[in-house]
Amino acid sequence: MVHPYYHGTSELFLSSIISTGLGGINPNLEYGLLDILRHLYSISEDNLLDNEKYLKIRTTTKAMVNQSLLSYPNTPGAEKLNFEHGYTYVSCIKDIAISYAVNKEYGSEILTRIIHLYRLIKDFRHNFYVPKELDSIDIDRISKQKTKPVLICLHDIKSNELLTEFGGPSEYIIDRIFNLSVDYDKAWLVQNCNFRLASPIEEGRLKYYKIKI
Repeated sequence: MVHPYYHGTSELFLSSIISTGLGGINPNLEYGLLDILRHLYSISEDNLLDNEKYLKIRTTTKAMVNQSLLSYPNTPGAEKLNFEHGYTYVSCIKDIAISYAVNKEYGSEILTRIIHLYRLIKDFRHNFYVPKELDSIDIDRISKQKTKPVLICLHDIKSNELLTEFGGPSEYIIDRIFNLSVDYDKAWLVQNCNFRLASPIEEGRLKYYKIKI
C-alpha cells in the first residue's frame, strides 16, 4: 500500500524541482552553500560570541557546519536531531512539512541559516560582504527577497524509494506508522516520521500547494 508524503520548501526552489524532480539537485553542493555557511560561521565565531541572537543558534550552526547529529536524550520526540544536509527529506505528516516550509524562511535549513548569519554579521559590520568566489547565489539580494512557502505532496511512493532519516531501511518504520492496530506514542512518531529519498522523485508524481500564512 502506498501513502502520501510531504516536503516543505519555498518558491525559490520550485523551478529547479519542476525541471529535475525532487532531490534531483542538491543545492548545498550545486551552489556551494556549505562552503558559504562555514565561512560565515568562522566570522561569527570571531565576532559574535557576545551576541545573544547568535548564541541561541551557535550549537545548531556548528552541527550544520560539521554535518552531524545532535543528541538530546531527555527530550521526547527530539532525542536525535539530524543536521546532515546531503539528502532530500520528506515526512508522512503534512503538518510537519508545512511547519518546516513556514519556519525555514528560504525553504532550506542551510540557506535560511546562511541568511540569518549574514544579517547578524551585517548588523555588526555594515560594510561586510561575502567574497565573490564564494557567493554564487548573491546572498545580499536573496536576504532582501521575500519568498512564499510551498508544500509538495508526493504520490505513488513505494517504501523502497525511502530510507529512514538516518539512512537505514524504512519498511519496518512505515509499516508500524500506518498499521492502525499498532500502538505507539507521539514522541516515537515525531522521531520517526521523516524519511530520506533514496533517489529523485520525478515531477509527474509531485503536486504543489502554496501555504497561506
